[in-house]
Amino acid sequence: MRGSTAGERTRRLVAVAAVATGCALMLTGCFVIPLADGRSPFDGPGNPSFRDIADQYEPVTAAVEGVLPSDQWVIEPTTLTDNCEGPCNLSLGVEVRPSASVVAAVLASGELSGPSGRFAVPLSTDQLVAVVKAVVPVAAAARLRFSVEGGCVYGEDVYDDSVCTDLTVAGQQILGTTEEFASDPDFVFADDSFTVRTATRPADEILARLD
Repeated sequence: MRGSTAGERTRRLVAVAAVATGCALMLTGCFVIPLADGRSPFDGPGNPSFRDIADQYEPVTAAVEGVLPSDQWVIEPTTLTDNCEGPCNLSLGVEVRPSASVVAAVLASGELSGPSGRFAVPLSTDQLVAVVKAVVPVAAAARLRFSVEGGCVYGEDVYDDSVCTDLTVAGQQILGTTEEFASDPDFVFADDSFTVRTATRPADEILARLD
């Protein structure tokens, strides 16, 4: 039995490297190591981490204080993610949901409506603009995009007792459309979520759109 030559060993190493590269490019069938903070290994290396988002919770909370009547609305920062076989494309969320007193009044009135008993409490255009204006400087300084989300409060039966914030009319009016999905260089509206592109667009230009 003859020993391996240097050329044969090189060819084997190249073959092994090719297989490893193939595994890295496939989404299934290969073992991959998640990033240190729990994000998907397929997340972009320059994308925000969980820490990057969480670091903005306190500044956002301070920025939105008093922007909406506290007896009507609760505003809370959150972390939004896509799924690339694990969390990826993280962004800053700003959930606006009805206050406990509004929910109690709705449930007591028996006015729940919709296919599953959902009651929608509309956020006005002026109110959505106020929230966006408050958060833009914070998100832009951190180079993060953010989304204002219509949040829900659930009763004992989550399917029959949900009271949710509705951003539809407000989001459409800002974008000047009646479509359920709309986008432009600064904003995206879809699925009761109003996204602001503060990661890539100048804050002053975004704010000028809202004046």
